[in-house]
Amino acid sequence: MRHLDRVQKLHRQLMDGIPAASLGGCRVKQSRNIIRFKIGRDWRLLYRKQGESFVPYRLVSRQSFEQVIKRR
Repeated sequence: MRHLDRVQKLHRQLMDGIPAASLGGCRVKQSRNIIRFKIGRDWRLLYRKQGESFVPYRLVSRQSFEQVIKRR
């Protein structure tokens, strides 16, 4: 439940216009339009940039992160 709260808070802040970098987001080198957020130790939340806003893309485990990015 703790991770779900973090995800919801992060989403609200992004929708309110707070910059992704100040929330801990990092651009993915292989795909510059995707922003990665660490959710706990084992999960990564991916957002895709569309125009000037971000839309949720995927929630992936840390272990499958590389596979998801390479498939894209």
